[in-house]
Amino acid sequence: MEDPTGEKCLNGQTNSTSQVFYLSHNSGRRNERTCTVPAGKGLLVPVMEVESSDKEIPGSSVEDLKSASKKDQDSVNSLYLQIDGKEW
Repeated sequence: MEDPTGEKCLNGQTNSTSQVFYLSHNSGRRNERTCTVPAGKGLLVPVMEVESSDKEIPGSSVEDLKSASKKDQDSVNSLYLQIDGKEW
């Protein structure tokens, strides 16, 4: 789920008994989100996510999809995460 502002960060998580709070990916773009994480929850922040399917590459084999995902992943040259002004 794309959520560049954080307005959707609670979707599906308000009545969850999970110990983990999930922030959605941002498709490689820089954005700033404001979201209040409930006390006591762990935070899962996917700083890099790669996905390939036959929707993007019709008729591709599993090996083709693995190769496309690896090429995409290997093209990343920096990752950055800042929470409450602290860089991680």
